[in-house]
Amino acid sequence: MFPFLFSDMLYLQGSSPPSDMSSEQETNMEALEAIQKGAASKPIFSQDSCVTFTVLGASGDLAKKKIFPSLCNLFEKKILPPTCRIIGYARSSMTVQQLADKSNPFMKAKNKDVLSAFWKQVSYVAGTYDTADGFIKLNDHIAEIEAKHGGEKRFRLFYLALPPSVFIPVCTQLKHNCWLKSSVTECRVIVEKPFGRDLESSNELAQAITGLFNEEEIYRIDHYLGKEMVLNLLILRLVTSSSGQLEQGEDCECCDNL
Repeated sequence: MFPFLFSDMLYLQGSSPPSDMSSEQETNMEALEAIQKGAASKPIFSQDSCVTFTVLGASGDLAKKKIFPSLCNLFEKKILPPTCRIIGYARSSMTVQQLADKSNPFMKAKNKDVLSAFWKQVSYVAGTYDTADGFIKLNDHIAEIEAKHGGEKRFRLFYLALPPSVFIPVCTQLKHNCWLKSSVTECRVIVEKPFGRDLESSNELAQAITGLFNEEEIYRIDHYLGKEMVLNLLILRLVTSSSGQLEQGEDCECCDNL
């Protein structure tokens, strides 16, 4: 259920459709919006669930330009669970208002009431990425939210809006200090790919992460899926029959990855 929340909803919600769409393309974008509305009518999490979404690297460009605007869009469209609380974590000492001031210029939502309601769901914890103290404080903060909310089920989601150079220490600290696995608690770590400088460093990161978490606890998202070029490929797939035949291997002798 976690991939559904993030793959089609997170970055696509934060992206604007091309301005020069044809009527056919507009029709297909409307179809995508209908799918999103369907997601809002069929919530992934029950009303009794306590969901925390921690953005690690909350003070960075990726968070302010993409993650928080996308989460706000999900909040506005009621796709984000009403029980969800968002936590920013970074080394910088800052308030939620300062975080909002940095992120609001990139928000797709411009309604002040929506923005105000969204930021009331957000809290912030400052801490380092390679020592336990900050992550212990983060865990205590999450536990406080969970205790206040109650509920039968708890979901902890950790989004690494960070450079790959700190993936391993951050994942290690998360595993040792914030990770709970029980009949009432599920945790997931969300990493951006591709990562690493080359194949060797990428394999090193992948091995380290899979050594800490089970495969079902890891969700990998490729932020290039939100780029306009890739979105146009999605529209092309819906509009033309030839691209669908290529995807299915029809009338195609050979495919090569570039």
